[in-house]
Amino acid sequence: MSRHTRAGYPADSGPPDIRQAALDFQAGRYGEALEKASLLLHQGSREPAAVLLAARCHLALDRPAEALSLMAGHPAVPGDPAYADRLWVEAEAYLRLRRPQEARPLLELLAARPGPYQASARRLLDLLPASSSR
Repeated sequence: MSRHTRAGYPADSGPPDIRQAALDFQAGRYGEALEKASLLLHQGSREPAAVLLAARCHLALDRPAEALSLMAGHPAVPGDPAYADRLWVEAEAYLRLRRPQEARPLLELLAARPGPYQASARRLLDLLPASSSR
């Protein structure tokens, strides 16, 4: 049975650098985890876990704008195994930036699909102000 980190990645799978970054994240060493994940990305890695982990590190370090900027450069794609995780991170970043109108469509997608974020997305949608007509 694999151990999962709070970042959502198995601590015993993936490239060694991303595994160590995930363990750093789990231990609350967000800056160190971000350095490792960012280094992988700067080296041209297309490792999806590195993008998601770096974005989660930015959130843990209270830098939601940086998380969104990173995610924008590596968009979520339906069918990606981490699609729901990526939507959740983006929605959380928008909410932290007090931009609920941009979080709403992401939360609606999550609320409509079975998975670990469905119930939380539904609860958050109930708390958000009603969307305005365009």
